Amino acid sequence: MAARGRAAVACGVRRSTAPRGGPVRLVDPVGSGDLFSRIHENLPAHQPGAIGRPDLWWNLRLRRTRDRGGPSYAVVHGEPGAEDGFARYHPDLSTDWHQEGERTIVVNDLVAGTPTARAGLLRHLLGLDLVDRIVIDDQPLDDPLPAALTDHRAVRFRHIEDETWLRLLDVPAALAARTYRGAGSVVIDVVDDLLPANAGLYDISQAGATRLAPSARAQAGLRVGVAALGAAALGAAYLGGTRWWQLAAAGRADVLDPAALTTADTLFATSPQPYSGTRF
Repeated sequence: MAARGRAAVACGVRRSTAPRGGPVRLVDPVGSGDLFSRIHENLPAHQPGAIGRPDLWWNLRLRRTRDRGGPSYAVVHGEPGAEDGFARYHPDLSTDWHQEGERTIVVNDLVAGTPTARAGLLRHLLGLDLVDRIVIDDQPLDDPLPAALTDHRAVRFRHIEDETWLRLLDVPAALAARTYRGAGSVVIDVVDDLLPANAGLYDISQAGATRLAPSARAQAGLRVGVAALGAAALGAAYLGGTRWWQLAAAGRADVLDPAALTTADTLFATSPQPYSGTRF
């Protein structure tokens, strides 16, 4: 499972050491849909849990922007033809823009393919004139923004909610598709009564995932649940946001070899935390 938060940022002061990022320019918030889509699809695979955005998703979002009424804005980061991030935002007209301290903008989409792009987009947002507060609809829980301000308390999460619940339908393909880090290996016994083809032994190491013969069952260090609960637990560990020791402590994974728990935590760990960034 992955989570997201809605962050409220009182427009604080960026630290002098915070990176500035690159050039940022304004674009048409509705007419630049193809550009936004291209930037998103060209993102490097550095964000665990990220998913693609089909044309239908973009059409619905851009239509909502057009139909909402009132001003909307969008900026992109990077030189023309080499853009690697964008932000779409609008003023919150429910607040009193004549009252100092109340002027608020809402960022409803912030996408950055590199730390440099994120730094540039945030520099632009924090530097907007006559803005007292920025509300970012979707924000990863481990975002470094608070550390980039002179007062980290200027950033507050208004609420945290579930973002992605992952149920692996093809365990062999899923385990083979992701990468692992660290030394050692661990054999995981997956039990899935709903989709029996997933059940079996999987040897996980930095080299990848290999399915073992049933005769290797004595080598298993961990066993992941039964039926839906087991698959859900494996999905949480697969994204990297939930550690194996947490699953074991909650009774959602059986530890057959205590050493396997530490090894699995290292192999499955991800940085940053899983975050989709796309509502669906």
